[in-house]
Amino acid sequence: MAGILQYSYRWMGWAVLLAFIPAVNSAWAAVPDQADPHFTLSLNGVWEFVLTPTESAFSGETFFQKDFSYEGWKTIPVPGHWELMGFLPPRDGPPGPGAGFYRRQFTIPKGWDNRRYFLRFEGVIGDFQVWVDGRMAGRQPVSSLPGQFEITSLVDHTNEHLVAVRVESARNVNFAETTDLSGIFRDVRLFAVPALCIDDWTVQTEIKGNGESAQVGIVIQLVRVDEGQDWSDIRVNCRLAGPDGATVAEVEIASLEVAGNQATGRASLPVSQPLFWTAETPHLYQLIVELKQSGQVRHKTSSRIGIRQVSIRKGEFLLNGEPIHLRGVNYTEYRPDVGMALREDDWRQDLTLMQQANINTIRVLSGPPHPRFLEICDEMGFYVIGEMPAYLISPATASECILDSSSEDSGARRAQTAMKAESAESILFRDRNHPCLIAWSLGDQPVWDPALRDIVQTVRALDPTRPVLVPGCADPSLPPEVEILAPYNPSPETWKKLARAGRPVIAASHTPALGNAVEGLDEFWQAVREHRTLAGGLLQQFADSLPPGAYPHGVLGSGDYRSNGRDGIINADRTPQIDYWQVRKIYSPVHIEETVKPVHPGRQTIEIPLRNEHDFLNLAALRCRWFLLRDFEPVLERSLLLQLPPRQEMEVALVVDIPDDLPDHEYAIRLEFYDPSERQVTGHAVRLRPRDWDESFLLRLRDLKWDDEFRVVGDAFEIRSQHRDYAFIIQQTTAAWFLRAQDHNVRLITGGPCLRVGRELSFAELRHGPVGEASPLWQPPLLCDLWVDSKQMGKAGHDSFVQSLLVARNPGHPDLVLRAQVDYLFSPFGYCDVRFIFDTEMIHGSFLETGLAFLVPSTLDQVAWLGNGPYPSWPGQEALSSWGMFYINPLNRLQPGNRSHVNVLSFRDANGFGLGILMLDGQVSLEPGSGGTWVSINTAVAGPGNGASATRRPLIADQLAPGQRSAAFRLIPLVRNRYPAVFQNLWNQALKMKNPPIP
Repeated sequence: MAGILQYSYRWMGWAVLLAFIPAVNSAWAAVPDQADPHFTLSLNGVWEFVLTPTESAFSGETFFQKDFSYEGWKTIPVPGHWELMGFLPPRDGPPGPGAGFYRRQFTIPKGWDNRRYFLRFEGVIGDFQVWVDGRMAGRQPVSSLPGQFEITSLVDHTNEHLVAVRVESARNVNFAETTDLSGIFRDVRLFAVPALCIDDWTVQTEIKGNGESAQVGIVIQLVRVDEGQDWSDIRVNCRLAGPDGATVAEVEIASLEVAGNQATGRASLPVSQPLFWTAETPHLYQLIVELKQSGQVRHKTSSRIGIRQVSIRKGEFLLNGEPIHLRGVNYTEYRPDVGMALREDDWRQDLTLMQQANINTIRVLSGPPHPRFLEICDEMGFYVIGEMPAYLISPATASECILDSSSEDSGARRAQTAMKAESAESILFRDRNHPCLIAWSLGDQPVWDPALRDIVQTVRALDPTRPVLVPGCADPSLPPEVEILAPYNPSPETWKKLARAGRPVIAASHTPALGNAVEGLDEFWQAVREHRTLAGGLLQQFADSLPPGAYPHGVLGSGDYRSNGRDGIINADRTPQIDYWQVRKIYSPVHIEETVKPVHPGRQTIEIPLRNEHDFLNLAALRCRWFLLRDFEPVLERSLLLQLPPRQEMEVALVVDIPDDLPDHEYAIRLEFYDPSERQVTGHAVRLRPRDWDESFLLRLRDLKWDDEFRVVGDAFEIRSQHRDYAFIIQQTTAAWFLRAQDHNVRLITGGPCLRVGRELSFAELRHGPVGEASPLWQPPLLCDLWVDSKQMGKAGHDSFVQSLLVARNPGHPDLVLRAQVDYLFSPFGYCDVRFIFDTEMIHGSFLETGLAFLVPSTLDQVAWLGNGPYPSWPGQEALSSWGMFYINPLNRLQPGNRSHVNVLSFRDANGFGLGILMLDGQVSLEPGSGGTWVSINTAVAGPGNGASATRRPLIADQLAPGQRSAAFRLIPLVRNRYPAVFQNLWNQALKMKNPPIP
């Protein structure tokens, strides 16, 4: 991996690079990662509080004085937001003018004498000022950034001290432009350091040779109170301990660069056979630093670091010299109950959910994350793209937070640019030592402006180890300082075109989920597989900000209640949505495309191709199990050890004995992969079909019984098919269906047929309007007001047939008429075959779904099917669909929508009466309706779109192929205790299932 630093401005010798690491600017000095708990006091808890909607409403000019008296003080918990504590009614949008006033008493613990005291606020939304014992400690005007103030000279010598804080409500202050929350939302703490102390450090790592060694460079900043003291007896000892705790390198810094009361020391620690940090292998070393004076330890601190190196080569984004795939998500530290005041349990829950969905990259929005969040990302193994401030505020329209290139107030622009650069420096110096941080991001969708270049150059100069991207800016003509192109919701064509731009490409947002619509995610990721310069991207976004039914307040950029608050892949309460499982499947680092294998009875070798899409792990790091399933019950289980390097393919050869009963049962191979923590990475089933499956499948009904008294009769009112097990009635004028079991007169179909032309509109479809070029969109979804244009009855051997032509109008456009030919074949063996075909060639408009629908009564509240599931699947959103046997009880727990590749579908009531449906790899839509469930046998289905675009797969009426206009299925009434074997097998297995399986 020699020559890994291939940026021209980074390519330098190690000694030069070490000297280049900037010393810490003490104005932004960070608290060491592992502060001494004996000298740290949390000020979280209950504070006195008063909120003023305007500055004149509260006479608080001297509220920071100890003797200030005001009877209106209330209490508020810190951290927290005053909007979520009942101090303001909910609102949608940024808060208005006003301020919150906080007060709290504290006592400096015993044993802290002769030390320097600091107050640190990890995050406050709003411009805030701090007083201690009546004197100003400082101000932090930039919202959400940490504020740290030395208060050594401010505290008096009494036992009780007062900290007072004034927070202006967040409005147009850097990161808080889009939030409607305010207040001290992160930890507050008091800490003390010795008069001579380690102020901070910077760590950079370089991989040497072919990865057989590494160098850990460290620059340490020391501070002392007395400038006149001698530094000659000061030594700094640096020790590096490996992940197992054993010392791997140690060095003493004796030579210091002194500048007044500050000194800088530099050291390099060699590491042989290093364990590199990656998201897949998050190896962490412990760096322990001791400051000694005259041989005595005066100050000691430590931090966990990772040995890793980011670089770019030939347009590829590399970590440790290898290209990586960023399976990412945009993440906002927000929950409806606590706002942005998340705690460690909240972060760990979210990160665990991400890990279980195979997400390895996070871009944290709306400001820098809590430092503890980054520590957990270091530990668990996540790549993080850190956000820097980039918006400039228009002086002309202060209510808008935009980058205003036309502003005439150039002085204001220069001042804002300087403030952003200073804020970027603050974030960088706080977070720069975290191995999880692999790149810096400037804001969220700023319009490119020359002023941004100044911020980019500031970040580059301060941190030469990480590249910079600007979300939404992906023009290849951008300045070279912007090393990564970061499109926002690129179309598939744009995404693939950017692969030839000569720079790494990371989508700052892609295929945003909206409701359950996330069409195109598979297509996006397939392009990442095919183009090495496409490093991946961030799905928009992780969690809904609104719980179902909630008033839209507390939403970061709330906007439309039905959309922006519903754009996550998990609910606000952290329960996974359907698209969460979709992401888990597509982001899986073990990729298997095979779904069906033709087989024959007897011993044979079944080969299943797979690809190891890990960046660093051999597949041997995962435990693999495979099963031979018969009707979804394991009849054989084996373990596999697969040796497959990263980004390589192989065919897994499995020797299997297939029984002779193959035609009468469902056989499958299922492969499951588990990581060392026993977390399932992926599971995949491959269906085993006989080569003559179409014919053999229908033979499963050979146990149906002939009825000698079967007949089909008709009069002016109805056509009646009479069988010993059922009566099927078709009304002559309306073509309405009624099906009942003769035994106990149980109703099986109570409505229909209806022509399906759509579905309930998703949030994405509501946002983007009618799909397709030939508007209008046909609505409502079901056309049930039909009339019979013609009808014919006859005999075909022992069977009877009915042919009918049904006609319906588009309610919104009565001049548009849809015709469908529906044919029935009634058999004395006890079934009815239904075939239909739509005549759409001469009409205009777009469909979301096409098919024939009928109503199953609510008494048949149990459903089982053999096909894809358990969740709906649409074109462009099919990766989640897995073939299997699925059971839902009661039916109202079923997620409405289309299921593909369905062969058997069955409904039944508590007494065992039911309706069976057979088809050859059909599509079925199930939706709740008045009095029951609408079952639609679909001929064609449009994609659902996503948050950024309408579907790329519209159904244009006059462009439907013949296969998209016709379908066939078989209706079989099910009488208790006399099920045909194919349905008996289905229910025998279905009743063993308590819940839909996790895909």
